[in-house]
Amino acid sequence: MLSRISRHLRVLVVAATIAGCGGRLTVERLQDARQGLLQKAFAANSFDPDRQVTHVSHVCSLRLDRQWFPVLDIQEIVKGEVVPRGANSIVVLDPEFKLTMRLPYATERPLFCHDNRLYVWGDLQVEETASEGNELTFTEHARHLTVRHVEANDVPALSGKASPEQ
Repeated sequence: MLSRISRHLRVLVVAATIAGCGGRLTVERLQDARQGLLQKAFAANSFDPDRQVTHVSHVCSLRLDRQWFPVLDIQEIVKGEVVPRGANSIVVLDPEFKLTMRLPYATERPLFCHDNRLYVWGDLQVEETASEGNELTFTEHARHLTVRHVEANDVPALSGKASPEQ
């Protein structure tokens, strides 16, 4: 099924959560993790069946309640349009890979996670909260969301001196 999905939808999974690698990452383990994450995302109904998936990436994982919540960046094309039209969304899955939240966006790409916060490029308007910002804070098992704007100098960006812990 995965090969059919990959062939027809041309899904690109850029990065995935690596589990059980024993500290040694190989291309085979990375590919297995990518395919496993893609299968879990399909099983969680993370994709719109009326759209064609063109890109999927695992951006990072939120740390909530001592558990990891994968964050996916998904780009889809609306089927049947005369002029191709894209639909982008940030998808949060729970530790069992069930869909927790889907946030549509135009240009505000997800960048990275820091604990229970997701940082995005630009100010994302979130309808559920009637607010916008570049810092999304998740609570209550990723079912509740608050949004605020953080100045670029105050974003806890990785320095490059240490590897990310997500």
